[in-house]
Amino acid sequence: MSAAVRVDFVATLARGIAGRYARTLPAVDRLDALDGRTGPIASEELRADPRAADALARELVARLLRVAAEARLAPLLRALVADGPQGIRALAVGQGTSRLALLRRVDDLLEAGLAERDLETDVLAPTPLGAALIDFLSELEAVTAAELGALR
Repeated sequence: MSAAVRVDFVATLARGIAGRYARTLPAVDRLDALDGRTGPIASEELRADPRAADALARELVARLLRVAAEARLAPLLRALVADGPQGIRALAVGQGTSRLALLRRVDDLLEAGLAERDLETDVLAPTPLGAALIDFLSELEAVTAAELGALR
């Protein structure tokens, strides 16, 4: 895989992470305002402090990697990326678990911005961020396997 394609993975993941945060920022600002904070609300802090974006990026990337590394979440996200949107019941059967147990995993994917759920149809779908993460992990695994194979 070329360096340009790898950079594209990184750019796609970064855009997905930043986009997810941008969609939640108005709610964070409202909570900050209601909380009676004496300092700036989140969006003001991000604009005013050049180091705030760096710190936030570290936090958001770390959160994404924790979710990606969770052994019970990766197969679920991989199934969504490979097979496309699926109903919660069908996913539970496919994952060999109960609907309740699956919903706990689904919540983690939703919170990380890796999946979206249509509450009316009860269908779960990967987000572009979720698909990019699986693409990146798959490539990383393939290159790592090749490197390990070269050790023989």
